[in-house]
Amino acid sequence: LSVCLAAVSLLTLGRKTPLKFTKRMIRSLAAAAILIFAFNFAIFFRAEHWVILSGLLTGPLTALACLAVLPLEHGIRRKYIRRARDKMRGLSCRVIGITGSFGKTTTKNMLYDLIKDSFRTVRTPASYNTEMGVAMTVLNDVTPETEILICEMGARRRGDIAALCGI
Repeated sequence: LSVCLAAVSLLTLGRKTPLKFTKRMIRSLAAAAILIFAFNFAIFFRAEHWVILSGLLTGPLTALACLAVLPLEHGIRRKYIRRARDKMRGLSCRVIGITGSFGKTTTKNMLYDLIKDSFRTVRTPASYNTEMGVAMTVLNDVTPETEILICEMGARRRGDIAALCGI
């Protein structure tokens, strides 16, 4: 696990934004560490070449740990989306959704620059165009004084835009 973290640190060396250990990343790493430790403990006394087995199975065990925390991550995501939906129900701001294949972020930023002096406007930051990105924008940036919310809306699969509109 420490070798993986060192590799990630080296890969992100010199980037403008440093590696950030989010709560989600910490949960996944903790699950991987627990699973790898449990596996090593279980085979230490039974396998002749436990170090080789441990090294070979660290990747698959890490992937298994990430799959194990998916239900928890899904529940957390649903909670944030529900809170954002509830917050929007109590507000009277207009929402402008921008979608398409190319140019969503540029279009959103141009529209924001055009109307920001006339209306109290909030936009999704950077390329936040998923349910979670829109939900976090609503929860963190939208206030009762917000008149217009500009949302970039990405669609990777069927139903994504409907889900974003649901917020």
